[in-house]
Amino acid sequence: MRLLALFAVFVFSYEAQAQSCRVLDPELLRAYSGPCVNGFAEGEGVASGVAEYRGGFKDGRKHGRGVKTWPNGDRYEGGFTADQKEGYGVYQWGSGPWEGERYDGTFAADRRHGYGIYWWPSGDIYSGPWEADAPTGPGRRRSTGWSSITPGPTSSARRPEQRTPTRPVSKTRLRSSSSAPCR
Repeated sequence: MRLLALFAVFVFSYEAQAQSCRVLDPELLRAYSGPCVNGFAEGEGVASGVAEYRGGFKDGRKHGRGVKTWPNGDRYEGGFTADQKEGYGVYQWGSGPWEGERYDGTFAADRRHGYGIYWWPSGDIYSGPWEADAPTGPGRRRSTGWSSITPGPTSSARRPEQRTPTRPVSKTRLRSSSSAPCR
């Protein structure tokens, strides 16, 4: 009987400890499974809430390689630093107006930045430099064949917001009018 009571106390304290392990991304507050250090998610783990994330954590933030998915089918797989997309990654849009479109390239501070390739479901491709979530030419576009292009200036480019999907690049002008970010 005493052993059973001791076991129950151990299980209860483990459950209480697991629940006190925090993840700081507001989209991942419902549940966390993985290592915990000083009350924060640390190491490889799984967190869920409005979205789901599987990958590395550091001090309760997404850090290192990971995969984050949203209920509408949007999916990001790549690097994270302090809860932001950073380094190489692939963002694919799920259902909605940009369904099937994909960006494969580098990110800095949660924005498309550096070299990247953008695919449309039609088979069209833009390949070239990006800055602050917008293509910045010169780049190459393929629809029926490769051609060199220089996109025009972007208009009303906005800073990435957590819940706003990135507005894909306009195929006709390769400019991001009202460019919103990846989630």
